[in-house]
Amino acid sequence: MTLENDEKVLLGFGILFVFIIFLFLMPMIFNNVRLEVFSCQLKIVGFLPKTKVVKIEKTLGKLNGAGKGIDFFAVALVKTDLTLEELEDSVESLVFRRINGKKMFSEIEILPAGLGGEVESRFLEYDKLTFDYLKNCSDVSGYYYVSINDGYLFTFDIRGS
Repeated sequence: MTLENDEKVLLGFGILFVFIIFLFLMPMIFNNVRLEVFSCQLKIVGFLPKTKVVKIEKTLGKLNGAGKGIDFFAVALVKTDLTLEELEDSVESLVFRRINGKKMFSEIEILPAGLGGEVESRFLEYDKLTFDYLKNCSDVSGYYYVSINDGYLFTFDIRGS
């Protein structure tokens, strides 16, 4: 079976089209996996005394600032008997890995939870996260958001532009 010239051209364009789509889909899948691994680190907060991780939410994309690159953000809703200061001291003793795998993570934020469940973080300038768990809560005392943020320059993931 031989291909005519027109069929060869169509086949070439088809292969080129699939390759271009692959170039943009693979980084998105890769970054979603990285976000999942990055956010799983927050489970360790549940091992702190008198502290329970209720739920973890995460997002990625262009979340803040004006630079190019992609931002990764994960936040844990925690219920604790600790005060905000005690929780901050306890979380500071934990080591979170950066997206690139290195230790010494610096961008950690701990906030008291508010009514309605929306996370008011300085890292979420262009996006928002809401915990449905808190939407119908009338008393959010003892609930806190523990969030980690990281990012890097990644040109092929269109969510980071």
